[in-house]
Amino acid sequence: MVGLATPKIIGSKPNAFSFSHWLAETVLSEEQKNLPPISIVRVSIIGAAWKEPYPGWVEKSNGPSEFFVAAGRGYLRSMKGNSHGVLDIVPVDIPVNLSIAAAWQKFQEDNNDHMTIYHCTSSGLNPFHWQEMSNYFTEYSKRIPYEHAFRRPNLSVTNHSLIHDSYVFFSHLIPAYLTDIGLRLIGRKPHVVNIYKNLHRTLLTLESFTMREEIQCSYDSLNSLRQLMTETNASNDFYFDIRALHWPTYIESYLIGTKRYVLNEDMQCLSGAQKHLNNLRNIRWAFNTIILVLLWRIFISKRPTARNLWYFIMNFFVAKFVRFFKILSAGSA
Repeated sequence: MVGLATPKIIGSKPNAFSFSHWLAETVLSEEQKNLPPISIVRVSIIGAAWKEPYPGWVEKSNGPSEFFVAAGRGYLRSMKGNSHGVLDIVPVDIPVNLSIAAAWQKFQEDNNDHMTIYHCTSSGLNPFHWQEMSNYFTEYSKRIPYEHAFRRPNLSVTNHSLIHDSYVFFSHLIPAYLTDIGLRLIGRKPHVVNIYKNLHRTLLTLESFTMREEIQCSYDSLNSLRQLMTETNASNDFYFDIRALHWPTYIESYLIGTKRYVLNEDMQCLSGAQKHLNNLRNIRWAFNTIILVLLWRIFISKRPTARNLWYFIMNFFVAKFVRFFKILSAGSA
């Protein structure tokens, strides 16, 4: 009943989460005259800390942290989203400081009977795109590996349904079912398919955020408050200027924070996790080699046309390699 009623109730809102925020602001706006002075801080996706209490600090596994764990351990290989779209993520210490500063500004105002709204987002001030996140995450997650990885980290973000569904079938479902079959054969409880079911269910609910275009919002209130904080020399104590955030460093800190505070893994034991990733790489190469040999035996070796095409392609690449090697050797000489 709830599933049937929800779309009718929330109307044009993307999900119940956004609807609840809109509903709360509507009530506050209507009851404003009967309430104390109000400031509202509208926050986008909340991520790990930027500076305080520690870079990369995160309290528990929720929001982006779940995806970092799933992708860092090799479960999440593809997610549907606009790769050129903006990942509107904000470190948790920024809205905390902004809330304190907004309350202070409301107390300082002579005429504070109006409701002030602050947009605490990164899209309009320091945009960070999904494709950038994917690239940085894949690079840093191999340098800072998680323990007990299922596969090597390699996250792809695409808005093409066919490409995404292909990735899901070949990189999610087939390895999951094969692994569970193997676990059953050795007498252990299968669990990988259930992990993917929960992961896909979560990804489906978040498509309205990952596929949407950039949301335009006003930063007039935020700029006024930033100017006031600068004049009173309090901007360093209660910082909320996300323009100074360096995203590659933040993603690296996020990975370290998730490893330390969510997974409770020791940062001094990276060699074991790195060795495990190398073993997974070797297994992948061996598996791909076996598949290539089987394809050769089944499709290519028995058909003259396909065999001639295969020899032509191999000769082409070998000739290119030899030519490149000669040029490189001549240049060195």
